[in-house]
Amino acid sequence: MEAKLKIITETADISMEEAKLALELADGNVERALELVPYVEKSIVIIHGKFTLGRNTKVYGIFRLLGEGREGSLLDFGLAMSYNKDEVESPISASPEVFKKVIDQLFEQTENTQVHTFLAGFYDQIGPAQVNQIYQFIKENKDIELKNLFRNIIGKIWGSSEKVEVELETFLWTKIQCEKKGLVDEELVSKTEKDSLSSNLTIYLDAQPIISPIKGKTIDKFALNEPIPLKIVDERELGKYLGKVISNEFGIAVGSIKGCYYNEKTDRYQVEVEFGPKINGRFIIEPSVRLATYTEIQKEFKSGEKDEDLQSSSLSPILYLLLGMILMLLIFFIFTR
Repeated sequence: MEAKLKIITETADISMEEAKLALELADGNVERALELVPYVEKSIVIIHGKFTLGRNTKVYGIFRLLGEGREGSLLDFGLAMSYNKDEVESPISASPEVFKKVIDQLFEQTENTQVHTFLAGFYDQIGPAQVNQIYQFIKENKDIELKNLFRNIIGKIWGSSEKVEVELETFLWTKIQCEKKGLVDEELVSKTEKDSLSSNLTIYLDAQPIISPIKGKTIDKFALNEPIPLKIVDERELGKYLGKVISNEFGIAVGSIKGCYYNEKTDRYQVEVEFGPKINGRFIIEPSVRLATYTEIQKEFKSGEKDEDLQSSSLSPILYLLLGMILMLLIFFIFTR
């Protein structure tokens, strides 16, 4: 075991913890473990931050940073600033995919010359060395050093490090995880795939389609490369791990149909889908069963959110009605005694 881990850590230049996970998921096969490196190596740095500048007249800012830690590449940076704290107030503990949307929205609402000046300053101050340093600080849990680094960066842009207050929330994710959550371009993952040591290994996961008797359609009506929502039901450790990586917060993974084969003997279709680089899925389904489409699932999520809003907004009138009825009954019993 130690010899295998040494080969993986030295060849792929990853941590012992990541090598152990890769080897465990690969059932002890070194070649397969090396192929799984992009799925276990947490080299993507994600930082959510807040800062306050000035003494009397304060400036409030909120930002997010996305970088490839080992290579020292700054992949994305978002920022919003305002003299009004409420305009840029948002919890930095939110998930990276949610926080990205928050920053994009706040930037549009508060865009001004100062924001663009600070954006240019951040891109000027955060080079490959700084991104790699941030990566090392997070891996080594050096929270104070990381906060001081950002305090100095912001202070240089502002012109003074005095009265610069910083709050940070950090994440380390895999490249595949970031791509699936829509945080990085597919080009980054494609490069990872090309750099992989073996190009022959494809992982197949057990998947399950979502039944939709009314709005769905039978499998023969799906087109090649059409997206289809599925649930990963693979019971292997590797399957469970990758299932979490490629699924959204609702436990649904979206794959594109790569093949659909009918077996006359069993009267079943065997379907093969692709979830991403080297990750495929398979499931078997009867010809008459109607399956949910990607469009249908999207609409259901959106309508579900609206329904929740409607329920919450209609709760108060119903509550008042019930209280009124209870009050009338109490009055009735009091005067009829």
